[in-house]
Amino acid sequence: MFAPKKIGSYEVLGLLASGGLGAVYLAQRHCPANVRRLVAIKRLHRHVAGDAGIAAMFVDEARLSARIHHANVVSVLEMGSDESGSFVVMDYIEGTDLARLAERAAGLSLPMPAPVVVRVLLDLLAGMHCSHELRTDDGTPVELVHRDVSPPNVLLGYDGVARLTDFGIARAEELRTFETVGGGVKGKLQYMAPEQFEGAAVDRRTDIFSTGTVLWELLTGQALFRSESEVETIHRLRLASVPSPSEVEPGVPFPLSRVCLRALERSPSRRYATAAEFAEDLEQAARASSGIGTQREVAEYVACVMGPPKRPQHQTTDGPAEAAERRPHTIQLPASEPLLRAARRVSPPLLERTGEDPPSELEPLATAAPEVDIEATIPDEATAAALAHAAPGTKAT
Repeated sequence: MFAPKKIGSYEVLGLLASGGLGAVYLAQRHCPANVRRLVAIKRLHRHVAGDAGIAAMFVDEARLSARIHHANVVSVLEMGSDESGSFVVMDYIEGTDLARLAERAAGLSLPMPAPVVVRVLLDLLAGMHCSHELRTDDGTPVELVHRDVSPPNVLLGYDGVARLTDFGIARAEELRTFETVGGGVKGKLQYMAPEQFEGAAVDRRTDIFSTGTVLWELLTGQALFRSESEVETIHRLRLASVPSPSEVEPGVPFPLSRVCLRALERSPSRRYATAAEFAEDLEQAARASSGIGTQREVAEYVACVMGPPKRPQHQTTDGPAEAAERRPHTIQLPASEPLLRAARRVSPPLLERTGEDPPSELEPLATAAPEVDIEATIPDEATAAALAHAAPGTKAT
């Protein structure tokens, strides 16, 4: 996989992720006193950079993200441009996204323990609430709605912290410079709230529903709405009853199931009004049942499932750039015995239930299950702009 030598004043170390619209690179800039800072740089592919609408959305995402300052949101540090176009510089998060983690864990029969699930969700909800509360310089509420809260957009670092990322399709009435012509429906179909899919008005409660879907899937280890076809997925979103996580997975404490089902109410008025209210109820339910995992336990679980961190080696542009941009990026991450011992500490219910130890060797990283992205009101047109899942550390556009 090839990468440019430099982007702006940054030295590129390698490609982290490549999606349908853009790529993300690991880079560094040397500062005075020989201080080196690693960053992630996102930029559009050349074949879409000339599209005025896509370019405007790219700028809007940077402007929105740069205004959000929270430990559970990936920070945008700056935006720049060079001869190849605009780029956005972000904090580099050494880790993986929730989609890759969940898929890898399923393959290893290492489901995320309930206390760790709770800790991840509390982090996610904290970052989300900060985003929802964003205001302009004069104090006017921005009314930001992420609209794409889903496992690929939740980064989990080896530091044990979960962070929300990718505000590329967020709706913020006070800051947007570009609107989709015709009012297209955007987001990953299987994580959409009913009102979002139907093209109705959305607000922060739309993100609550999506987060509830993420919680349900982490607790049960199964997909909630995703089906073999888009038609069936749409049917399940609109009409299918949502079973209690405790019915699907008997080990899930009932108080956690109750919280999850309220977040998944089809009527927005019956859901939690804010992410803060959701988090408060989840925390109380967890304290009365599963308990709440620590940052250290989350870090141990990530390391156990994904193996130790491995950064891509630097490779410069010696071949066709477009082909390099479209090629998938995979990294093999072997496990170590200390990490496997950590799994035994983090996941005792799993080991007691299966009677098996975690495998002594991890398989190569597999491609995550495809997400269904909607770029217009017609589902068939959505797949053209579907994005590839990011490699460990950040998320591609």
